[in-house]
Amino acid sequence: MSFEKKYPNLCQFIGAWFPDADFEDLSDGQIVSRFCKAAGPEKVAEVIREGRRLLKQDRHFLNELGDLANIWMEDDAEAEAWLMDILHHLQDFSD
Repeated sequence: MSFEKKYPNLCQFIGAWFPDADFEDLSDGQIVSRFCKAAGPEKVAEVIREGRRLLKQDRHFLNELGDLANIWMEDDAEAEAWLMDILHHLQDFSD
């Protein structure tokens, strides 16, 4: 199963909210804050669940995060750290 099919909410969030953030000079925290306000608690919770599941079950998909977010990531360790940071922001803003 493809990354996009297995993690549709996570892919939609990353693909829709991160690629052009550089043009607006937004931090990851600012992006997450805007997403949380726009998406609502159910969608945020689903993105968090999918992100956690990816980290536990499908680490081979980590290499796709950089392309989806339009962020250069050197390796899977950097992608993992980035996703963990995003998940922490999501959790903070959803509480």
